[in-house]
Amino acid sequence: MTENSVSNMAEKEKINPGSGFALGGVMIFMIITISEAAIPGYSIRTDAISYLGGAGASTALFWNAGLLVFGILWVTSSYLLFRRVGRLLHSIVFYLAGLGFIIVSLSPWNVSPTLHGIGAQSAFIFGAISCLISPGLIGGHLKKISYALGFFAFSVYISGYLGLEYMAFTGSGGVERMLYYPVILWEIVFGSFLMAAPEKLSAGIRKHGNDETSPG
Repeated sequence: MTENSVSNMAEKEKINPGSGFALGGVMIFMIITISEAAIPGYSIRTDAISYLGGAGASTALFWNAGLLVFGILWVTSSYLLFRRVGRLLHSIVFYLAGLGFIIVSLSPWNVSPTLHGIGAQSAFIFGAISCLISPGLIGGHLKKISYALGFFAFSVYISGYLGLEYMAFTGSGGVERMLYYPVILWEIVFGSFLMAAPEKLSAGIRKHGNDETSPG
């Protein structure tokens, strides 16, 4: 191994990508809660999360700016993570999830509904897949949590397309939150895990191998 390679590896080890994931997840939960409380008559049972950022909503600027920062933190943390572990396919999935959140923040549902829909679908689908593929990067019991949150979110998503009504008691707003909240909860746990036990990331890579081309 050359001196430059050792230096580059040491530099990567100094940068922990978990902080951006954890901070972003906590931040977006707080922004959602504050925004919901700020709009008189807003109902988490019947109103979509995106209504918080719709044109004309009193929370639009606050919500969209916060979601934009959230998406940027996701993409940045993904870059730092995969610059370290070098897994191209994993990185593409993570980047697409973060890009979806950014698109949603820049295209309110009642201004650019098509683009907003594409961003929302990308954020959910690739966010949930991120949950499911993250066990390939880590060691420890977080694997089980990641699988559980990812499969739960997808089961709710698929049930909607199948027309199943067993979750109708939550309302459409509640169902939407059961799609996105597991992804955000996973992000917080995953980010905290990376900060607290970065050696587990290395252990996961060694166990599963790391022969994919690096994206960065």
